[in-house]
Amino acid sequence: MNKLITSQPATFRSVAEEKLTRTENAIVRASSASENNPRLSEMNGQQIPMIITAIMLKAATRLGSRPKDPQEQAILSRELNHDLMKFPGLTEREIMTALENGLDGLYLKRPDDPVIFTPSNFVQWIRAYIEETKKPVMKKLAQHAQQVKPDEWIIPDSEQLKMSHEFFLSIMKRVLDGGSYEDYGNVLYRFLEKVDQLVFDSEDKWKAMDTAKLELLEEARQSRDLVNARSAVESTMEMIQRAENGSREEAIVSMAKRILIREQLDFYRLFSEQELTDLFDAIKEKVEYLCIELATPADEHQQS
Repeated sequence: MNKLITSQPATFRSVAEEKLTRTENAIVRASSASENNPRLSEMNGQQIPMIITAIMLKAATRLGSRPKDPQEQAILSRELNHDLMKFPGLTEREIMTALENGLDGLYLKRPDDPVIFTPSNFVQWIRAYIEETKKPVMKKLAQHAQQVKPDEWIIPDSEQLKMSHEFFLSIMKRVLDGGSYEDYGNVLYRFLEKVDQLVFDSEDKWKAMDTAKLELLEEARQSRDLVNARSAVESTMEMIQRAENGSREEAIVSMAKRILIREQLDFYRLFSEQELTDLFDAIKEKVEYLCIELATPADEHQQS
């Protein structure tokens, strides 16, 4: 059976433990779905009401709010249930972490503003958690994982492809529900390329490379430390110059692929329900075909 050497979650945990702070490690652990920490999209009819009750109880306890009458409780519960469905890809622990940070005033626009728990504010806290808390940590983790040689675990190619397919479906659900995704590590790019679903021509790829150079330069300029920003800009300019002289710079290539995936996901958002069904069916059929091919020993191919 064909096999593939690939990084597994345990490898990423080891990278995180070594390279990230204790707080950052907690964020990584919170994002990892498990039986005891399911994603909202995986929760059953009993689990959602339980997490809503936990949210309301924690908010009331932390803020010293007066008990609400049954009608108010029912209205608040319905609103929270609706709002939670906007974030199907987040885990229970991530939701509670966003709530905790919000109640601590971490996401206030002005430090002196009062902390007020409402469904609207709660949604803003979750979005702030994703953008300000989670994304920087996951980006840092992905960068470190690319720089080090991880522990390796050999698994069948067919199983890896199935995992990639499941990951793609989870990302599509998130995107179609209004969420966002940044393809750090180019995981989604590699999958869509393998199942023949990338829609870009050479001109699109060259444009993405040019945009990638600009985005990397802007990232370098955004460093809060002036000295570090100057050094980062100089290094990025040197890298861009090498690329323009014909060198293949992996940081630019990776960023270009991320840009292309952004564009493809935006393209998918425009699909009708039937078009999405056709897309998912085509990808499923391709994955099943490839899995059969990958699971067939090479000597059987030679004999047939």
